[in-house]
Amino acid sequence: MYGMQVFIADYSFTSQLEGSFSQADLQVEVKIDTPQGMSRDRIVTDFTLEAGLYDNSKWHENDRPGDLLTSVVSRLELIAPATFQFYGYHLKGTMENPKLWSAEQPNLYTLVVVLRDASGRVVDCESCQVGIRQITTAYKQLLVNGQPVIIRGVNRHEHHPRLGKTNLESCMVKDLVLMKQYNINAVRNSHYPNHPRWYELCDLFGMYMIDEANIETHGFDHSGPFKHPTMEPRWAAAMLDRVIGMASETFVDKIP
Repeated sequence: MYGMQVFIADYSFTSQLEGSFSQADLQVEVKIDTPQGMSRDRIVTDFTLEAGLYDNSKWHENDRPGDLLTSVVSRLELIAPATFQFYGYHLKGTMENPKLWSAEQPNLYTLVVVLRDASGRVVDCESCQVGIRQITTAYKQLLVNGQPVIIRGVNRHEHHPRLGKTNLESCMVKDLVLMKQYNINAVRNSHYPNHPRWYELCDLFGMYMIDEANIETHGFDHSGPFKHPTMEPRWAAAMLDRVIGMASETFVDKIP
C-alpha cells in the first residue's frame, strides 16, 4: 500500500471543562512518522499542523449538504515545542458553550487534523468523531457533566450465531438499539478488546463502556499444584503486554 513519506501516524484528543461547563479547553497530540534520517528540525521547518473542530449537527438540514467552513466551532493552534512528549506535536484551542456528550445526549463533533508542507499543500489528513464531557466522583456517586448517573450495564461477548467471532456492523447496531430500548446505558467488553467500529458506535449511540484486556483467568482450582496466573510473577510480562495493547488500541477513542 502506498503512503506518504511524512504522515500522521497517530493522534489523540482530550478536553477539559471549566466549572460552569460553558467553555472547554481542547488539546490534540499528534505523532508524525518520517523517513529514517529526517531530523526533527526539518519537520518543524518544512511542515505544519492544523486542527479544527466542526459541528456536524446541521450539515444535512433541509436535505441539503452543509457548508463545512461555516460549521467550524474551534480552530486549534500549534504550540511552541517546549514540552514535547511521546506524541511530539501539541495543538490547543478553546470552545464556548460546547454541546456535551452523555448517554442521554451523545453529542459529537468532527475533528480534522491536517498536515501541510512548506508550500501549503495538504500532505496528510485525519478525521474522527469526538465528544466533550467531564467525569468526576462524589460521595458514593459517579457524575457525568456534574449530574449523578446510575449505571445500568450488561456484559457483551463479541459473537455472531453464524459467523462466530466475525461480527457485522448491523449486528452491533442491533445490540445497541436493544440495549437502549431496555434503558441500558453501559456495556462491558467481556473479556477482550472489541472491533474498532464498536467503540465508534457506542460513542454515537451514547453508551458508557468498560473496556477489558484479554487476561481472563477464572476457572482455576486453587487447591491444585499450579498458582493462579495473577499470583505468578512469570505471567506478569504477558499480562501487562495485553493491557498495553488494549490501551494503545483504544487510546485515541474519541470520548476522552
